[in-house]
Amino acid sequence: MKFIHYPLSPKLENTDFLKPSASFKKIAVSVVLSIIMFFLFYLLLVALGAGILVGSVYAGLGMMSVRIMWFTVVAGIGIMALGLMFFIFLVKFIFARSKDENPYRMQIHESEHPELFSFIKQLSLDTKTKFPKKIFISPDVNAKVFYNSSFWSLFFPVRKNLEIGLGLINTLTISELKGVIAHEFGHFSQRSMKLGSYIYTVNRAIYNLVYTHDSWDNWLAQWASAGGLFGIFAGLTFWMVERVRDLLKVAHNLININYMKLSREMEYHADLVAISVSGNEPFKNALRKIEFGGIAYGLTTGHLDKLANHNLATKNLYHNHIDSLAFLAEKNNIPYHNHQLTLSDEDIKDHIVKTRVNYKDQWASHPTLEEREASIARVNIQTETAEESAWQLFREPASLQETVTKKLYEIGFNNTDFEEITTEEYKAYMTSEADIYTLADEYNGYYDGRMFSKFNPADTNALPVAYSTFDEAYAQENIDLIKSLIANKTDLETLNLINDKNISAKHFEFDGVQYKRKQAKPLIQRLEKEVQEQEQQLLKQDQKVFGYHLLMAKIKEKEGSLISAYRKYTGYVTNMNELEGYAYRIGSLNQRLYSKMNWTEDEIKIVATDIAGIEKEFKLYISDDSLKEISQYIDVAKDQEYLENYIHSDTYLNRSYAFSHEHFQAFINLFNLVHSAASVATSKQLKTLTDFQLTLERSAQYVTE
Repeated sequence: MKFIHYPLSPKLENTDFLKPSASFKKIAVSVVLSIIMFFLFYLLLVALGAGILVGSVYAGLGMMSVRIMWFTVVAGIGIMALGLMFFIFLVKFIFARSKDENPYRMQIHESEHPELFSFIKQLSLDTKTKFPKKIFISPDVNAKVFYNSSFWSLFFPVRKNLEIGLGLINTLTISELKGVIAHEFGHFSQRSMKLGSYIYTVNRAIYNLVYTHDSWDNWLAQWASAGGLFGIFAGLTFWMVERVRDLLKVAHNLININYMKLSREMEYHADLVAISVSGNEPFKNALRKIEFGGIAYGLTTGHLDKLANHNLATKNLYHNHIDSLAFLAEKNNIPYHNHQLTLSDEDIKDHIVKTRVNYKDQWASHPTLEEREASIARVNIQTETAEESAWQLFREPASLQETVTKKLYEIGFNNTDFEEITTEEYKAYMTSEADIYTLADEYNGYYDGRMFSKFNPADTNALPVAYSTFDEAYAQENIDLIKSLIANKTDLETLNLINDKNISAKHFEFDGVQYKRKQAKPLIQRLEKEVQEQEQQLLKQDQKVFGYHLLMAKIKEKEGSLISAYRKYTGYVTNMNELEGYAYRIGSLNQRLYSKMNWTEDEIKIVATDIAGIEKEFKLYISDDSLKEISQYIDVAKDQEYLENYIHSDTYLNRSYAFSHEHFQAFINLFNLVHSAASVATSKQLKTLTDFQLTLERSAQYVTE
């Protein structure tokens, strides 16, 4: 039966490509064996836990039976509680339930959108998958099959639900959406692939046992807080559990490496299922457009969030999303017609960051876009396509879009009265925001993605001979040096991570040559030298560029104004570098703080002292006159007032003698406020400086003419 809006799937003479690959089978066997080994180890731990439980009950009762007195009763109860709590820890994951929750998710029904349900029913038949238990919509650029799982899901499989993001609908055609949903169904379309859901459930259960802190940990903390003998037994229980967790972490990591390999193979297979019903081109286009659509969605929600802080709201987020897509497409010279993108191979290559260091990320659950496109290219399937927008599958799409938009505001800005903005007002705001930070095209990207070098612009004797023309200053070879330096710095960081074993790669490639991890050090030294040389070269280049603009400024007697604008910019750059240092220190403290669940009183005092010390330094730093003006770059008036009150007060959020999660988070929020404002100030001043340079250049050209 052919449904309206459903492009027919191709009739395949050969479906061997859909059979699980030899690689998949090999990895699946490896994962299953590793899980079996884990459970054998786990059963030994449970047996040990049962033995400790029985022994602790006998010991506790025996102690209390010797003589009924306060000490023996408390000690007996403590011993029995130790055995009981330890045993509960080992078996609690059996009763745990993992829920996939999304407050923005809304269920839809067949009576509301019959065309969509007919579309999905036919797609279920074509992919040999059960129709979803329920269908939901969500706001963003995404599609997923989800379900709530527990240990018992291994024996009583649950029906899967389908979630479709309206941002995805806004981005794709009908045929492209067909491929994306088919990919999600592809994970469960064959018996062998269903193994993946079982392994996922087991892996999740093990993860919860090892890493998740729940009510059991809260009970233990309350027990420990009683102090005395109870506190001693609680501490002993905690020590035993942490040793078990350490062992289980090692075992889980070994399983997880294999699981990630299997996950990548499952993605490849699901991609093949997708093209078996949609054809190669629609699915390849969908893969490319989803990332772009997600960036546009992030841009849209970011702008709307700022507008909401001024009590301005849109009625339909998805109209604004389309405007953002069109805006980004134009900025990146990507064709955009009838609300649809056309991303060519050249467009993709232009946006891929070229790297000299390559390694196999064993923790990645998904292959790269390049790897996925290469995989589906092994099969060439052509079929009829439906180029209409995927919104054709929905009844009254505008009403649905407005309902989801309203829910976003209700959750994010509850009890707020808004004034509605039009799509034209949104476009004007988006353009004005871009204009604040976007530098003129004439600069050819020279200032993008970096900080302009710092030097003394007034010391003309120390500056090299300036470029003689604007085109010479912003020639492609100068831009290439900057791109090369940025890429080399990234590669240097990657090599250091590999060398320090923060990236689990025993082998890697550098400039196309295979190396072992132990060979990374000489390459790091080589690349460090190369980066230092490029930085010196760029400093000289920046001086020559600025020297050219200084010559133009002298012609117009604006030399002092240009130098003043430059110094103000480099002052902001200095502030940003200082703030990055604080960001690293605060981030390290945050990571340290949440690295474990239970802290002794002395340990938490040390952490509290460190936090209070950083806050005192930070407050002194932002109280400097050069930083006070940064508050004007805070968009929300109440946040601006909050920062200014904090700076002028004699109080601090954190105390060295007592730690408070709430106060520490308030400090992090305050820091983020300052960091964001400083970043805006730096970007705006760079815009001011470069616009002034361009004004001088155009003025000089006018005089010449």
